[in-house]
Amino acid sequence: MLTKRIGLLLGPTLFILIYILVPKGLISPNAYKVLALAAWVICWWVTEAVPFPVTALLPLITFPLLGVMPLSQSAAPYANPIIFLF
Repeated sequence: MLTKRIGLLLGPTLFILIYILVPKGLISPNAYKVLALAAWVICWWVTEAVPFPVTALLPLITFPLLGVMPLSQSAAPYANPIIFLF
């Protein structure tokens, strides 16, 4: 239970820290945003702070908000016929 609470707070905290602290000239402008989100998702997966489906939907919501890609592009992998098979 404590691990879940820590993970719930640690995920967004890691996102904010990476988003702010990564030097912007080293990698492409969208790469540091994806890196920050990956840290958030991995933290929530490892600690199981929220159910896996919620964690899996984070990129669908945050990519358009961060300007990484439009909603139609970020939603395309979720509509793959192979995914529906599983």
